[in-house]
Amino acid sequence: AREAGFVVEEYYWFDPTASNRYLLEAFVRDAEEHEPAAVWLDNEQWWKSWPGYWDLLFGVTPAYVGEVFRNKELSDRAYDLLSKLRDRLSPCPVGMYTAKWFTDRWTPDTGNWINEFPLWVASYFDYGLAKYHVTWDQYFGAPPAMWKPRIPSGATKYQVLQFSSRMILPGMGIKNLDCDIWLGG
Repeated sequence: AREAGFVVEEYYWFDPTASNRYLLEAFVRDAEEHEPAAVWLDNEQWWKSWPGYWDLLFGVTPAYVGEVFRNKELSDRAYDLLSKLRDRLSPCPVGMYTAKWFTDRWTPDTGNWINEFPLWVASYFDYGLAKYHVTWDQYFGAPPAMWKPRIPSGATKYQVLQFSSRMILPGMGIKNLDCDIWLGG
């Protein structure tokens, strides 16, 4: 990707069922090997049981019935991991990927520190729609100018906006993709 002129960044899933120490060492080892331009930590897991979550996701059960993580534990652990990643990977920027639905419901304490890190927000203007094909002109015209993304409470800025997960870009067959805009900052 670098040889083709692309900026390479890394994206890690924050799984609070694993220890922060384990996650930190795994993420640092990977980042040191690949030397990304930035590192993003996806913070949107509220469940303690992966089997219970998969049952919900695949319709085996109508609702998740397992234990969940609580606000303070999730917020404190995410802050701890982000802070340690930032310290260990400096000067590489370390930011958080999340969405208002997650932070406002599961980790409202995140709003106390969310502005300390670069933010990548997931907020879809086409939420609820079936996946759909777009032309390049339609893609580059998205999201609509009048649409306002929902950002987590406490956040005053964000650097990346994921605005759709439904679009099928030209040449992609039937595979929809997450679509993002780099806003800088």
